[in-house]
Amino acid sequence: MSKNSIEKLKIGALIFSLGSACTYGAIFRPLEMAKAGAPSLTTSRLMMAIAPIMVIYGAAYILFPKFVEQHLGGYPGQRSSQHLTPLGWIFMLANLILGIGLAIWASFQLSALGYDFRL
Repeated sequence: MSKNSIEKLKIGALIFSLGSACTYGAIFRPLEMAKAGAPSLTTSRLMMAIAPIMVIYGAAYILFPKFVEQHLGGYPGQRSSQHLTPLGWIFMLANLILGIGLAIWASFQLSALGYDFRL
């Protein structure tokens, strides 16, 4: 593995780790607290939608580095291609829909458990 490949792997691992921690804190931890009967909950609606996207992008950086370089504008600091391709836009749109869908699902789950939670 080249030094450049290791740096790309580190970037992907960092994004994946941050996204995983934020997803847990914004979605799954409040659901656990709600099921345990906590009197009140706080979470970030924006983070509920963005955190899963970070997980997917981090996984893409780790598992499909060529795809990231070719379609998602490359890596931070890379000067080659800084623009999304049509496939990159489709990937982004699918991730956005998935993130928003997960946030809506979590809000419905919290509402079903008796919490006044709206997006």
